[in-house]
Amino acid sequence: MIEQGKVIKSSGDIAEVEMPLTLNCHKCQVCLFVTPDKRIIKVQNRLSAKIGDSVKVFIGGNKIIAGFLLYILPLISFFIFLILSTILFHIKKEPASALIGFAGMILCYFFIRIFLNTRKFKSHIIEIINSKITD
Repeated sequence: MIEQGKVIKSSGDIAEVEMPLTLNCHKCQVCLFVTPDKRIIKVQNRLSAKIGDSVKVFIGGNKIIAGFLLYILPLISFFIFLILSTILFHIKKEPASALIGFAGMILCYFFIRIFLNTRKFKSHIIEIINSKITD
């Protein structure tokens, strides 16, 4: 989703952008701070936008993909590691198999974190519309 807003804070490669509320705001939980008429979101500032600049922001995220990655995939990995522990390692004790299953689930969360930190899923500034000229 692409939204338009104004940079209110910039620190290194992170900026806080203030945007007006839209109809889709009640469906999304991306914003840091929401008031009745505006919202503030932290985004990557790859274009070096400065305070006061009007910008277009790509707000990353797909709820279906995120839900699958955070809930379904770790559950699948738990069962895969649980089954593999009994088949490959011939572990017959349920607590040991469950422990290996949980280890697989934790490993899955680690890889999900790396995957979600890719550029594709992060919110970022895609265009500076009006740059505020400072003297």
